Amino acid sequence: EAAVERHLTAVVEQQQKEGDEESTDSTKENEPVVPVFMELANSTFAGGEPKYKPIEAEIVDIKKANDKVVVVPPVLYPLPLSHTEHKDKFGRMSEEWELTADDERRRIMMRSCMSDIASVVEQGCKEEGGKRVFVHGKRGVGKTAALAAIVASARTSGNIVLYLPDGDRLRKLGFYIEPNTHLEGLFDLPVLAKEICSQLLISHEHDMGDIMVSKDDLETFLSKEQRLRFYGEGNEESDVSIVEVLQKGSASNTLSSGCYGAAIHTLMNQTSKPFVVVMDEFNCYYDYGHYFHQAYDEMVYKPIPIEEITLFKPLLEAISITPPPQPTRKDKNPVHVKKDAVLMKRGAIVVATSESRAVARKFTDELYEVALKDENVSVVEVPRYSKLEVEHILSHFEVVGIGRLRFDRGETVMKEQEVAYLNMLSGGVGQYLLNACII
Repeated sequence: EAAVERHLTAVVEQQQKEGDEESTDSTKENEPVVPVFMELANSTFAGGEPKYKPIEAEIVDIKKANDKVVVVPPVLYPLPLSHTEHKDKFGRMSEEWELTADDERRRIMMRSCMSDIASVVEQGCKEEGGKRVFVHGKRGVGKTAALAAIVASARTSGNIVLYLPDGDRLRKLGFYIEPNTHLEGLFDLPVLAKEICSQLLISHEHDMGDIMVSKDDLETFLSKEQRLRFYGEGNEESDVSIVEVLQKGSASNTLSSGCYGAAIHTLMNQTSKPFVVVMDEFNCYYDYGHYFHQAYDEMVYKPIPIEEITLFKPLLEAISITPPPQPTRKDKNPVHVKKDAVLMKRGAIVVATSESRAVARKFTDELYEVALKDENVSVVEVPRYSKLEVEHILSHFEVVGIGRLRFDRGETVMKEQEVAYLNMLSGGVGQYLLNACII
């Protein structure tokens, strides 16, 4: 009995100690957090709504059955709807917007981690010399929401943003790949390059009117035959507006990769407007390859390295976070060569890993370790919801009418035990909390 009593006493003391530590950590986390919501439904681009609407592009106004509700705010284009791009859609941010009873509310709860990311991005936009941010966190805690808030904030502030929210699709569903006819050793994804040219025009046509692509840059990325098609027979080669470059890139698979490369190179090296790149599902790019070509490997056994594909090359060089090469039979201890980042002159690149995609654990962990070791990379963790954040997000669900909270007239959010139960059930994970409010 004495031994049992000593054991129980030790357990109680340990629990109290852990509770004190958690309370201290929670206090530190909650001090800078003001649970406010960013309203995106009426957010607009600083330069006005773009006029460019390519026929082949799926414009943002994807509507519900009543044909009047825009689910994804235009400022977050091309963020996909949950049911169109995600098989495991449950609990995702866009699903919340689809299920809400209030069609005029598209909100994201602002958190301290978003402030940490935004401060680095803002610093890169104000000063010459870009910044790098690596975002990580457990599955469902809100990494995509954090990136969406950064995209919306940057666009409403007048920054040019290249937003790639679906890395898992881009790294394996490029329709076809072909050798670049002008840049030896590189490969093109023309259909995806054409798509991204369209996306930049849809989001930032008004913001890029004064930016010019030099004749030399076009010579770098387009072959002689492609330039003849670009300028038209008999026309003299000269500097061209980036809007015109993107328009021609979005209209032709033949020109798309070269126009994309020239446009990205120009945006990276100009200083008139900040250029921000935001890439979600970043770890997907470093999973086992999905693009093969006989020009790279005659037997078509080896996948083409992601950094040798023109669509991804400038972006991966900018973030410059690469996992160590995998050992092979011939080279059991390959050397990890760290390359210097080739950053934009004014702006930032923000990448986030995904825990909901089928990516080997070792690749995600290695990327995180490499990012931690790089002193020039700001590593930001998106934590679980604090108790205060759970209370506020539940109140938000009740206001906009999510799931069973739509009809209970505030009974759930007013009962401390109900809130504590939902917090316990979800573990402070946003996706699970949304599920718990619906089921």
